[in-house]
Amino acid sequence: MQKVESENIDYFIIFDIDRFSREWYGAYTELKNKLAYHWTELKDSKNVIWDTSLVFENEHLDMSKYAWNVENPSEYAEAMISTQAKMEWKKILQRTIPAEIKYLQEWYHCGQANYWYKNSKTKTPFWKRTIQIEEATESIFIKKAYELKAKWCYTNTEIANVLNTMWYKSRNGKKWMTGS
Repeated sequence: MQKVESENIDYFIIFDIDRFSREWYGAYTELKNKLAYHWTELKDSKNVIWDTSLVFENEHLDMSKYAWNVENPSEYAEAMISTQAKMEWKKILQRTIPAEIKYLQEWYHCGQANYWYKNSKTKTPFWKRTIQIEEATESIFIKKAYELKAKWCYTNTEIANVLNTMWYKSRNGKKWMTGS
């Protein structure tokens, strides 16, 4: 594979190998090789990644073009850390998903508030949990929209016009809009 001249990017610096790829080692090396293809060297802040070196040098031959002659002393460490990152990703999901399911079953909310609700903290016997409560101004307009839609005699555009005449504004200050 012939290398392509980069846009003056000599180094791609990452904090840690496990932040560069949460996939298996093959995906990590593929990303690293793509950088090398563009003459960009991958570096990490913990100095796990070392430079490659030639095993045998000859002043008359370019020995770097032979894969058997290029040695990467940090290859084992890079493989271990990138594989460990994939396992950590799985462990994080194994911890968080069952916890979120449990909290949702107990009617606590996880994540950003749904439209026309806002998150509120409530105290439990052990710690605070998040619940959703109606957002005072938005809920009025949403209820009105559902009320008008339930009558089956208004188009979406007519409902949007009614809400906008009621001075509807979303949280980010926009009027009610419809695509139809």
